[in-house]
Amino acid sequence: MFSPTMPSVIEEERIASIKELGADAMGPSPSLDRICDLARHIFAVPIAYVSVLDGETQWLKAQCGVSLGDMPRGQALCDHTIGADDVLVVPDTLEDERFATNALVTAGPGIRFYAGAPLLLEPGIRLGALCVADTAPRVFRSDQAVILAKLAEVAMAELIRHRADVKAVADRDELARVAQQKAERDEEVLKQRTLLSQAESVSASGSWEVDLTTGELTWSDGLYRLLGVEPDAGHDAASLFRRSVHPEDLHLLDEAIRAVEGARSFAIEIRIVDAAGRTRHLSSRGGPMEAIAGRPPRMVGILCDVSEAKAVEARLRESEDHHRHAVELSPQIPWTADAHGGITEAGPRWLELTGMTAAQTLGHGWTSAVHPDDLPPTTAKWAYALDQRCPLDTEYRVMLRSGTYRWFRAYAAPRLASDGSVLRWYGTLEDIHDRKLAEAGLRQSVAFARSILDGSPDFVTVLDLDGRVRSLGRKAMERLSQDVANRIVGRSWADTWPKAHRAAVKQAVAHARAGTGHRFSCICPDRVGADTSWDITVDPVRDADGTITHILVISRDVSEQERMRREVNAARAQVAEVLESTTDCVIVVDRDSRVTYMNPHARTFVGRTSALKVGEVFWDAYPEYLTTDLKRRFEPVHARGEAVKFEMFAQRADIWLEIHAFPNGSDGMSIFFRDVTEARRAREEIVHLAHHDPLTGLLNRTSFNKVLEEALERGGEEVAVLLLDLDLFKEVNDTMGHPVGDALLRAVARRLRETVGDGSRMARLGGDEFAVVHIGDVGSASAFAGRMTACLRPPFEIDGNVIHLGASVGLARVADGRRSTDELFKAADIALYRAKADGGGTVRLFEDGMLERIRVRQFMKQELGGALEREELHLAYQPLLDLRSGTVRAVEALLRWDHPTKGSVSPAEFIPLAEETGLIVPIGDWVLQTACRQATEWPEDVSVAVNVSAVQFRCNSLPLKVAAALARSGLAPARLELEITESVLLHESEHNMRILHALKGLGVRIALDDFGTGFSSLSYLRLFPFDKLKLDRCFVSDIGRSSQSEAIIRAAGEMGRALSMVTTAEGVETADQLAWLKANGWSQAQGYFVGRPSRLPFDLAYRKGGQTELPSGSDARGKEQKTAPILGQA
Repeated sequence: MFSPTMPSVIEEERIASIKELGADAMGPSPSLDRICDLARHIFAVPIAYVSVLDGETQWLKAQCGVSLGDMPRGQALCDHTIGADDVLVVPDTLEDERFATNALVTAGPGIRFYAGAPLLLEPGIRLGALCVADTAPRVFRSDQAVILAKLAEVAMAELIRHRADVKAVADRDELARVAQQKAERDEEVLKQRTLLSQAESVSASGSWEVDLTTGELTWSDGLYRLLGVEPDAGHDAASLFRRSVHPEDLHLLDEAIRAVEGARSFAIEIRIVDAAGRTRHLSSRGGPMEAIAGRPPRMVGILCDVSEAKAVEARLRESEDHHRHAVELSPQIPWTADAHGGITEAGPRWLELTGMTAAQTLGHGWTSAVHPDDLPPTTAKWAYALDQRCPLDTEYRVMLRSGTYRWFRAYAAPRLASDGSVLRWYGTLEDIHDRKLAEAGLRQSVAFARSILDGSPDFVTVLDLDGRVRSLGRKAMERLSQDVANRIVGRSWADTWPKAHRAAVKQAVAHARAGTGHRFSCICPDRVGADTSWDITVDPVRDADGTITHILVISRDVSEQERMRREVNAARAQVAEVLESTTDCVIVVDRDSRVTYMNPHARTFVGRTSALKVGEVFWDAYPEYLTTDLKRRFEPVHARGEAVKFEMFAQRADIWLEIHAFPNGSDGMSIFFRDVTEARRAREEIVHLAHHDPLTGLLNRTSFNKVLEEALERGGEEVAVLLLDLDLFKEVNDTMGHPVGDALLRAVARRLRETVGDGSRMARLGGDEFAVVHIGDVGSASAFAGRMTACLRPPFEIDGNVIHLGASVGLARVADGRRSTDELFKAADIALYRAKADGGGTVRLFEDGMLERIRVRQFMKQELGGALEREELHLAYQPLLDLRSGTVRAVEALLRWDHPTKGSVSPAEFIPLAEETGLIVPIGDWVLQTACRQATEWPEDVSVAVNVSAVQFRCNSLPLKVAAALARSGLAPARLELEITESVLLHESEHNMRILHALKGLGVRIALDDFGTGFSSLSYLRLFPFDKLKLDRCFVSDIGRSSQSEAIIRAAGEMGRALSMVTTAEGVETADQLAWLKANGWSQAQGYFVGRPSRLPFDLAYRKGGQTELPSGSDARGKEQKTAPILGQA
């Protein structure tokens, strides 16, 4: 296969030479390997190889940085090199159609740069090539090409030397001739070395070598030339070079020396100062070489002067900066597009103006910024230009990053290939918004000027400089009639006026002709003889050079204005009368603040505070206001003609004034002012009420939420919300009335404010619920809550009533700010709910389990609502033993609930739910009716006791319900005993006494239950004759263990006997307790020792036999907790 670029005769001679040299059969050559390695280091490339090409094959004779096998000649890059004697340089193989599809480019090793020097046996006879290659495109200078050619000559010499070696081995008889050839070869090698030295000189480079065994350093002459000195055996090469290195680059030299010492490759760029004082940039590369052909291992390297390349790089950067600044400063935006119209580049101002990114702009993304109305015609013009390959010139609006649109003109032209196809489009985008506005303004101006004659409501007349009429406006022609107008055009304008006015008209024309405008008024009859008032202006009209070309006359019929002026004068007189009679104070001042008018109220007001009179300067009478902002507040009236309104405090009068100031026609100011002191106080009160609770003066819910939100936003501190709810406050309201309740809330707020200390963090949320924001850890918050409840324990005295209150507190906290206001409130509310459910008077900190307990509580509330209908409730009765007779004369009715899934529910659990929901009223009615009905089946000497809840007691209808139950059942009133706890009678009120006396009037017996656990018991014993006193179980349990409790029990029993009351002790569980009570005169005993609660008050057999004594040995003691009756513990 012959190269298409080489004549067949030369090709045949070339192949014959290869055969003659034996180059095709030549094996690996260390000499060629060294040449490849040297070439690779000289040109800083990763790949170098030597090849020989015969007619069919490329033979690889040496290679560095790549592992290639022999290959068909048609696939060899060097096939193109041997087409000429010169070095072939391909900066980017992908850009060269000869190389772009070659497998060595598109696949491994991926060659992107190639330079090859032919191996010239003689001119025109090219046996192969010395090639260097890189996997990235690069520039190859002409001086480098020279060096490569020199190295190719060395390689060619090596091939020739190889031929001599082959012949010497093949023909030992020709040893003498071979010796001669060797001498010639040595001479050639010396010559090539000389050539290499010359190549170093030409390329401003040098080489060095370090024997890694001995450390001996050898330099080429080229290195001495780089330093500006002649080769001299007396030079210490290392010291000389180190002294020449720029001080700032010595650390780089040290790094290179350490690499040499470690037999590691390196590449650095350093500056040297040569013997002539010039600074040069050198590129140095070095690497280890293994021992070859008896030569010890060594480091070899080259140094190249890259000062020119550095200068080129600097100029290139400067050129790039110059181009970039030119683009950035240009008012036009450059852009390019591919042959299909897709944008490939856009100037930075486009991105800056539109706010789009480059990715959003490229392709057809730029169209998203085009005004929707302009997009169809713009894309159509662009499509036409693409199709016809003709320039584009179009205008459209572009949306800026601010959302507004501006007009731009786009111009583009294609760059065509030799075949007429489009390679690329180059375009610019020019901001023409101002031009568009100017054009629009010009069109408007022309239209305006064109419409003056026809659209003006005035008489418009255009005169020439001689005063002749040239044209009339439409209104003038309509007013004069077409005939008259036709006769006037061309005549002297002055001659169209009555004689009495012609002198004034001519004078006006003369003024205009001289370059100054003139204005006059007159009264002249119109076409029908009616007098008409005219206001006439006569002005010169100038061209662009300022030359007067015409005279413009505008005549305005001001008859109506004159009439209105007369009416205005009359109105002014009327206004003056109003100002004199208005209750506002009115002062009018001129531009110098001199008073020109004061109405009577203003004179009266001013007379009380100063001696200001009409004609005097306002600030002279009130100099103290000159240093305040009062004068500044009036400035908009004088400066911009704006009305102002404000309020100010008048120190002399000690009142607040509302001031309105308006500009008047004489550059002065009219000031209206009035006393708004009371209105301001009312306003301030309204503002206060908007943020505070009107009853207590504390923050309201809205303001408290803001305080809490601010505390949460600040972060860095633990924030807690405390919700406080008063215990038994509803009873106070219901029994003593709302006035007492309101007074109590105010007193509570005062105590809490004294305890909290900072009223800005406390609020009343409504009813008897208060809230506090606390900053601090949970320990301090809990202690704080304790102080709040403690401060409410001392009794309150309201309108002669002594009231005892308690409080429950729910506390929720957050330390990381991750709870919202609503979440924190909800948590505190749940904790408060838990505190109330636990009996009140406590502080509860929110815990995660509380929410589940509330859900359970809510479920029980719902279930309790249907318990009556589902017949899940029943009564159990516990006997009361008469200690004198030893018989049972009374039983207490106790409510029980058997739930279908929960089983037996404790009264201590469901009774509070019934009271809370109000279900206690219908359930209490059922208990009362059921107990009365069942009691009629017992012996007539056995009475039944029924507990009455505080909720029932608050109802005025309680006596009626008791009477109805007695009447319906037929039970004797004396057999019914109503037990009332001290909590029911917490407050001394007329309602309590009225209900108690009404019940007593029915004939039923009234018992005071749980005596000793409250505060108001003794006062009620004084005010109301109770039939029975029931001592709370907590005292009985201490009998035999506490002398103090025994003393209290004795005193209570003696007090009951003194008041003629039956005394009953609850919670008797042992024989010793029963014996002690009997010995100390107590009337009755109740408890597990006496008998447990059951559906029947005593055994059926005893009931039938009429016996009411307990069987002997009926010890009913037990370990379980006593269940609660309908109210509290039995």
